[in-house]
This record gives sequence, structure tokens and C-alpha cells, in this order.
Amino acid sequence: MSTNHDAIHARQFVRHAVSIEARIEPHADHSEQYRLAVPDAQSGLAVTDVSGGGLGLRSNIFVPSRMKVIVHVMAGSQESGVASEVIRVRAIARRCEMVDHKPTYLVGLQFVDAKGVDEQRLIAVANEVVSGHSVDEAA
Repeated sequence: MSTNHDAIHARQFVRHAVSIEARIEPHADHSEQYRLAVPDAQSGLAVTDVSGGGLGLRSNIFVPSRMKVIVHVMAGSQESGVASEVIRVRAIARRCEMVDHKPTYLVGLQFVDAKGVDEQRLIAVANEVVSGHSVDEAA
């Protein structure tokens, strides 16, 4: 019996590779079960890719599968390094994979509301980063 593995790994949305600073906090639904006690542990978090369905996050914090989080994405000028806008998206962790022993994890997050205003803004910012054009310039 053979299986077509290509159909299993087909993606619904195009992923845009980015590197944008981020922070996370547990969603109110999970705030009693999961606490981030050390603020310094959040240094080095970054959004690594964005698609119409969610985002990838490089993290030194383990995020359990099915946990709801709020991701604060520090959008803005890459040259100045200062966030001109903070985009807050709600997401559910779908996978968390250790990629090295520092530790560093790659966390796959699915948007809770993919059609939400903040989620659509994040997708637009990712398109801007990839294309090198400002979303405001295109409007």
C-alpha cells in the first residue's frame, strides 16, 4: 500500500520568511496554567515566518501544544531598530520543536481569528518586509 505524502504536507497559504522581534503572553484562558515568571526569558523571540493561517516563532521558551497565546509583534523600521507599531495577535500553539540545546524552539502558531484586523495587519507587514515596499506607499 502506498500513500501520497505530498497531499499530507500541502500548505494552504504561502509563507513569508521574516525576522521580526516579538514577545508572548499567555491568553487569559491559560494564564492560570502557564506563567512567564522571568521577563528576561522573552529576549530573543522573533517571528520567523507569516502566512494567512498563522506564524512561526523562534523562542527560547517552550510553548505547549494547544496553548493560547497573545503574540506582540514589534513592527516598524528595520533600519532604526525601533518598533513604530506593536501588533497583537491571538494564536494557538500547534507545534513546538527544539532545534538546538541552548534551548531554541520553533513554535508553529495558528491564528485564532485569521480574518481579524491585527492578523491581517501582520500579514501586510510581512508582505512589506518581503517585497521591500511600504504598505502605506501602495495604498
